Amino acid sequence: INSNVCSNWISNFATRPSFLFQGVTMNLTIILSELLFNSTKSTIYSTHYLRWHSEFRPYLFQTIPYIKFDNKRRIFNFAVPKLQYEHENQLLSTIMNTKKRLGDYLQSTPHKTNQEIFYRTAGGRYFKIFLDRNFGTESKSNKSKCFQKQYNVHAIIAILSSNLWWWFYTLHFDMYNCKDYMMYGFPFDYDNCFCINELAKIGKKLCDDLLKNAENKSQNYASTGKRQQLIFSPVLSKPIIDEIDRILAEHYGFTEEELDFIINYDIKYRMGGEEENP
Repeated sequence: INSNVCSNWISNFATRPSFLFQGVTMNLTIILSELLFNSTKSTIYSTHYLRWHSEFRPYLFQTIPYIKFDNKRRIFNFAVPKLQYEHENQLLSTIMNTKKRLGDYLQSTPHKTNQEIFYRTAGGRYFKIFLDRNFGTESKSNKSKCFQKQYNVHAIIAILSSNLWWWFYTLHFDMYNCKDYMMYGFPFDYDNCFCINELAKIGKKLCDDLLKNAENKSQNYASTGKRQQLIFSPVLSKPIIDEIDRILAEHYGFTEEELDFIINYDIKYRMGGEEENP
């Protein structure tokens, strides 16, 4: 944000159920700024990903719900969080108290460990899948990373599969990619977490459940032709994911109201909503 700007209004528009411009099926952001060259302080207002039905389009810009963002709670210099409620400022403040990041536990040398996580960097907009084993299907977006041997990969998988991480991801990123800095920039102090064993146990349970419910389908692609792909149904694993968040709520010290907000965050569209989950 320009230091000469007095006020900034940042509105964020999703693609479902309707998109902002005809033929542009991308999440979009509009920034309005008031310039005041003698200003010493910028004020930032933002929205969550706004969703609406086509019949509501004439009223869309009249009803944009801006929330004031506390700039001291910014985790990434390049991102202004997409806020829906004022109390999300406090949630950000709570997790920012953790100075450690998941990336601190990655294996820094090229040598592999048995604590390896598998995921895709793209290809699913509304639910990212993290596993403890290879997907078993071909994709250019398949990727894996190893953690240091003393850090249980199932605990890491549980964290990245949580509703809490989804909230964090939605607030800061573009929803089309799952890059390393998006995953491993998440604040978590593994060494001082009293519930690591619980997270590891439920992370393993989630991996098994995701694979049990996955369907192997043959799909045709213009660039690569016919290929087998695993189609996941994470909605069937929602009770396990919610339990992960209850464990994490104890770790971070969330209130019951904060936990309820996290568990139900964007649930309609994250879990499939009005169109099939990609």
